[in-house]
Amino acid sequence: MSTPSTKNPLEPWLLLMIRCDGKEVLVSTRAAKYTLPQVQIPAQQRIAANINRAVEREFGLRVISLYEVIPRGPALGSDFHYHAVAAVQSAQMPPGGYRWACLRTLKANSFLRDREFAGIDTFRLGLKAAGRDLAAEPFRKPAWFTEVKNWVGRSLRPYSLRLSGKFEQWNACPTFSLIRFETNREPVWFKAVGKPNIREWAVTLALASLCPDCIPRILASRRRWNAWLALQAPGQSLASNGEPRFWERTAASLASLQVASIDHGDNLLMAGAHDLRVSRLLSILEPFFQFVADSTRRLPLQTSKNLTLLEVSELKDIVRLTLQELDGLRLFDTVGHMDLSPANIFGTTGRAVFLDWAEAFVGEPLFSFEYLLQHFRRKFSRDAALEERFRNAYLNAWRAKIPPKHLERALLLSPLSALFGYAATVWASAQTDSAQLPPRERYLLSLVRKMKDEVPQMEGGKGYR
Repeated sequence: MSTPSTKNPLEPWLLLMIRCDGKEVLVSTRAAKYTLPQVQIPAQQRIAANINRAVEREFGLRVISLYEVIPRGPALGSDFHYHAVAAVQSAQMPPGGYRWACLRTLKANSFLRDREFAGIDTFRLGLKAAGRDLAAEPFRKPAWFTEVKNWVGRSLRPYSLRLSGKFEQWNACPTFSLIRFETNREPVWFKAVGKPNIREWAVTLALASLCPDCIPRILASRRRWNAWLALQAPGQSLASNGEPRFWERTAASLASLQVASIDHGDNLLMAGAHDLRVSRLLSILEPFFQFVADSTRRLPLQTSKNLTLLEVSELKDIVRLTLQELDGLRLFDTVGHMDLSPANIFGTTGRAVFLDWAEAFVGEPLFSFEYLLQHFRRKFSRDAALEERFRNAYLNAWRAKIPPKHLERALLLSPLSALFGYAATVWASAQTDSAQLPPRERYLLSLVRKMKDEVPQMEGGKGYR
């Protein structure tokens, strides 16, 4: 087995490899007592995809990943992680030196190491809970893949598509699933979402009805799983394309989608899109900056970039004035996307399609353009001529709808407003889960420092001070 290195670090994972709907688990018989099979996979990469490949390569078994198992009890060390996987075909023979053991009858003294039985025990408890809450965790049940594959196969028939048998799983947990299935023609993607991103299901279906050319074609959906089946996005990703014209088409497609959504903001908000309308941002400005002030008092100073309480107060006033002026421009509220990663945008010569709408919002349209512009600048190193073309490709769709002076002013006000909108959304989301707030506190303060850095770049910025 490969040895971890600084250049290519590997993570060891102990596997609870099951079959027969969770009744049997694969164990090694090479020692006096059982041990669990183990693989090593690259750190900081997709866990499910790498585990599945490693199991097929090293054990000759095709599996589907289920979820990470976190043993209970005293500290068991962090050298190993545990992951449950299920054999795709229950009749698969075990490799040499391994056997299928009855999961129910295994005891602590069956294993060479206590930590391995701890994983087994935790997994068994999870199986007992699986039958009680299938609506919330549809992918905890070990046999879920068969049900999904059968549903995908049936959903493809009206399109003269059929599964070829090949698939690649991209993530795995009891509430989420992302699998690429190959067919007799183009591949299809099965995606299911759970908390906290359940909104993505309804938002994606709403956008499929509103502007089908701007997202991958939806073939079927299933509410019980919060899932949908879509054709693979055409063309190549924006991340892999260095052609400025490709980026310009993306900007134009984004504007077209937003124009099409002008009268549909309420429906998108009902579907679960974040609310980044200026009126709402103004309503949460005070509690957000109170959190920033409290955090500034509590966290120790670490760099010269830390804001003082006076600077926090001044920044709050500037953001308020900026939002109020933006509100006075009476721009349209449209659909937006806070996660416009180039890896989630695909396109051809004629159009671009946008994936992963978990961070969809309704608000001022130029916010989305600002998020996309930051990626453009990283790609093209602030080339002024290219940026002007990129900006015009986006603005062309708006020039007939927004007075030129208003559009020009909105371009200057949007960078700071968009940054506040993003930071406020991260903060508001963390409020619903107290465990999430402390880890995000320093990140939120770093966003506030970026907001302060944005102020001098605004036309009229001196007038706000």
